Amino acid sequence: MKRALASAACVAILVGARLAQGAGGTSTRLADRPCRGCFLSLPTSDAPAPLLVLLHGDNQSPSTVYEKWRGWAAEREVAVLAPSCPASEGCKGSWWRWDGDSTWLTHQVEEVAALHPVDRDRLWLVGWSGGASYIGWRTQELERAFAAIVIHGGGLAPASSACPRSPASVYFLVGDRNPLHDLAVDLRRHYDGCGQDVHWSLLAGAAHEGEGEALDDKQGPAILDWLAAKRRLPRGPAFSPEPAPADAPALTPALTQAPTLTLEAAPAPAFPPPPPRFSLRAGPLCEALGSTAVLAMLVTAARRRGRGAAR
Repeated sequence: MKRALASAACVAILVGARLAQGAGGTSTRLADRPCRGCFLSLPTSDAPAPLLVLLHGDNQSPSTVYEKWRGWAAEREVAVLAPSCPASEGCKGSWWRWDGDSTWLTHQVEEVAALHPVDRDRLWLVGWSGGASYIGWRTQELERAFAAIVIHGGGLAPASSACPRSPASVYFLVGDRNPLHDLAVDLRRHYDGCGQDVHWSLLAGAAHEGEGEALDDKQGPAILDWLAAKRRLPRGPAFSPEPAPADAPALTPALTQAPTLTLEAAPAPAFPPPPPRFSLRAGPLCEALGSTAVLAMLVTAARRRGRGAAR
């Protein structure tokens, strides 16, 4: 009887371990580590691993991005962290509307490093939808830690045109039928103005749903292969604003205020006068229409008022 129970226990342990492993048995999944609501996969190898950090879209669970990327990353011995936008810090499900201090995110990276050796030259950051917009707005801060950034189905130009001392490589996967596609274009112009390594993958005719569907078993591994060659670059002398190329069209400011914080930042000289401020705390309106639609309405209204003032 004791031998039978011991055998059953061993089988249960082996099955549980197998369920905790990713595709190919090369990663171990942890829930609520290193933060509440977060998902983490660590390679079984003890060697320092690249770390892929994934930011979810508005009102989504981090599992939505985690489950897409986890298998592809496990095949390459890449650790994956999908943090939940922190409710403990005031986030209500949207990275860009929260607009919290980016040091919260880099702190989670340090927590992962305490659990498993991390290759700090290969820290990569992926944002989907609202997560991508948060990355764009805070890009100068985030580029101090991350060697490469993926903007998927979103994007928002930063408040300042200052160029980072440690510029990241940037991969865009965006559709031209997304109603906010021009904001992703503005973000690309910022990176181009700083002379950064930019890969622009345009999905012709794709709206927001099509942007999500484009991340398939061909596109996902291709992005990871692109990331594999990206390492942290040496730091430059200082942050400095870079003017846009002389033949570039005038940039259109995305927002003059951070989504949920009053963030005063002087616009770069090349920017036209800022439009009137709008509060993005739309409450029931956001719930009824969705944050993407509301943001489109606010940006459109701001631009119309800006053109009226110019006349």
